[in-house]
Amino acid sequence: MGLFKRKQESAVECQCACGGADEAGCETASGARGARVQVLGTGCKKCHALYENAVEALGENAVEYVTDMGRVAASGVMTLPALVVDGKAVSGGRVLSPEEITALA
Repeated sequence: MGLFKRKQESAVECQCACGGADEAGCETASGARGARVQVLGTGCKKCHALYENAVEALGENAVEYVTDMGRVAASGVMTLPALVVDGKAVSGGRVLSPEEITALA
């Protein structure tokens, strides 16, 4: 039946300088290899504060801000805001300081 077709999975594009070409780890615009860091949230004040702290700690090109609820749900994170490093949620439900983010990334 046509009602129960599987949706085609769309590839998640890397937002950093490598453009998804580097599977082992992303590169920042400066060329330095580092962890793939994402801030997942709805765009609220706490989510934006976590994103700003992550940018302060790691640089603007090293952090992806994900507000698409489809991608957030697909990550399996249950509390927002969340910090995800290399596909693994390392923090959820709280705003980390730049120092804490640096230690986790």
